Amino acid sequence: MDALIATFLLLGTMLGAVAQLPVHVSLIGGAVIGAWLTTFLVREHLTGR
Repeated sequence: MDALIATFLLLGTMLGAVAQLPVHVSLIGGAVIGAWLTTFLVREHLTGR
């Protein structure tokens, strides 16, 4: 999961709109997305899916 987040952040930095933003904004955005995905993973794991 962390590798996937890092890959998308790197891809976005090199190719997308993230390249136009300051690095700290990109890192904060990546952290927010990572936290959201982690929360989703924990909730799905606890519901037994």
